[in-house]
Amino acid sequence: GAANWNRIENTTEALASKNDANELDSKLWPHLPWTKAWALSIRKKIDALPPAPLAIDQPDQLYKSLTGPRAWDRAAEGLIKLLRQTGEYVFKWNNDIDGANFQSLWYRFGNLGINGKPELLSAIVFSIGADPGHERHPRNAHAFITRRGDLSTPPKRHVTIKFREDDQSRRPLHFINFGNPIHDEIVAGWLDNYPDHFWAIVHLPENHIFFKQYTPGPYVIRLSILDPAAWLTGQDVSDQALSAIANALTRCPIDRLATIMSRFKSIVRQAIEADIRWIRGHITAEFLVQGKKARKSRWTTASAGELATILNPFGEDSYGMPRSEPWHPSDQARFSVGKAMDQLRSGDSMIARERWSPQIPLLDEALRSRLYIIQEESRDSLALAQVESGQAKSDLELARQHGNQGQVTRAANAFNLSEDVADMTRVLWRQRETWLTQCCSAVRDALPSERVKATLMVRKHTGRGS
Repeated sequence: GAANWNRIENTTEALASKNDANELDSKLWPHLPWTKAWALSIRKKIDALPPAPLAIDQPDQLYKSLTGPRAWDRAAEGLIKLLRQTGEYVFKWNNDIDGANFQSLWYRFGNLGINGKPELLSAIVFSIGADPGHERHPRNAHAFITRRGDLSTPPKRHVTIKFREDDQSRRPLHFINFGNPIHDEIVAGWLDNYPDHFWAIVHLPENHIFFKQYTPGPYVIRLSILDPAAWLTGQDVSDQALSAIANALTRCPIDRLATIMSRFKSIVRQAIEADIRWIRGHITAEFLVQGKKARKSRWTTASAGELATILNPFGEDSYGMPRSEPWHPSDQARFSVGKAMDQLRSGDSMIARERWSPQIPLLDEALRSRLYIIQEESRDSLALAQVESGQAKSDLELARQHGNQGQVTRAANAFNLSEDVADMTRVLWRQRETWLTQCCSAVRDALPSERVKATLMVRKHTGRGS
């Protein structure tokens, strides 16, 4: 059955009370920030988050009133609905043995191809599950749910898809959301299929909500991500840190560098990932929707609501999916659109400062605390490296006094390694302090990363076909 959240909350509080009785009394407790009130405030903040812009809209009022994780679930359902109505995959509702509902999707096939087998029509083939080039039977379908409320206690790992009484298939159960391969590969696959600049003539059905408020015509649309941690997500910071660490190797033979560096590569990656999470925890990345519309030979700003309406494929009833066809623009049209795109980019250099100006001083204050923690962790790490180096030095002295030449050589190699590791560890922590010190200036100078550029000629389609 569905998760009993009240029972889980009561159990958690009971365990917390039991832990409180066993905790050591300390004068530091009142100064720790991780209180129950703090946790509840974070939960309240998450529950109140509205859906990200351009979530594929649903016509019912319930969707429009949802926030937090429930809204995220419904946004994923919009993606499923779009794939269902366009016939990208074959979707079916199913009932598990215990009566629980779930859906399944499988690839869509067309007519026989030149190899005598049905042609695969689905554009995205998942890295998990059966290969549709060899396995075409829907017993290999992917089973899934989309809502957290449908998670059972404990969560199901598998469900049964029935075809006939004597024909059923046990399948893994997926939760379609961020982090799930089906969800992520659909999104990534369609993004990868986009050209650098997408041109199309879009025929919206006559019942589409767009025509209640706006006028058809050409639109230039730019979708981008403004990420406060973008400067850390590339290779530059990592490469610079690893190069500095590698240069600290002075005692061991150079042919051992790759082996020694493997541990530091892992540490640098984990440190960068931790700092990315920390930055995004203070300043949230934003999905930017910008656009221009051509009216009377001039490009004017299109509102966020107008752009969201254009990019919502659903009308207000069950018929009339949008239709599109390639737009082959003239040189004059390309030149005009290029000017409009330049206008959209003109504010890039200041957009982070404008949108994040209230949060950046708070980030600067939090940075001082984080640097203090990093310095303390650095001291502990260096102290441990020095202990290991001291032990290696003692082993070397002992080998020189009582060992043979082979033992002395091994001990000397171990001592050289420990000294190099200590020096490289020192450089590692110095590098981390360096990139964190650059944090606030890098956030202020963050630039949007363009994900989709499109020019759409929006027209009204009066037919009833899709």
